[in-house]
Amino acid sequence: MKLLLVAILAVILLGGGTILLCAQTPAPAPATAGQPSHENAMIAFLTPTQQEQYAKAHAKALADNPGLKEEGDTLKKQILANGEHLDQAMIEKMNSHRQKLRQAMLKEDPTLGPVFAEIDKHISEAKAKQLGQLQNSGTDSAPSSH
Repeated sequence: MKLLLVAILAVILLGGGTILLCAQTPAPAPATAGQPSHENAMIAFLTPTQQEQYAKAHAKALADNPGLKEEGDTLKKQILANGEHLDQAMIEKMNSHRQKLRQAMLKEDPTLGPVFAEIDKHISEAKAKQLGQLQNSGTDSAPSSH
């Protein structure tokens, strides 16, 4: 379970912030050109137009910035190698990479601001829900005082 949470956190921070939603989405989004199917599922809550807009900018940003793609690939490998342990330095690297990727995507499509806002809102809601579930699971085993 912890490894899954680490993987979720890693992709949230590296891939634009949306993998957490993949597990909560019943069906993957339709295939979008230039976007792997697992990434389609991660942005499934967006409208089809937003999904396509995001996918095109993401693919173009990585194609135009090979160093950024390489940095992301390296971070993903480091995260997988570390397993369940993500230290503060790694989290900061992931956040930095995510911001660089978003900036590159905004260069490709300056109208992505509202899409990123929607993604951030969705992530915040999903994190709050997940935190609530984790807190509730810790109290479920406690005896009731009623």
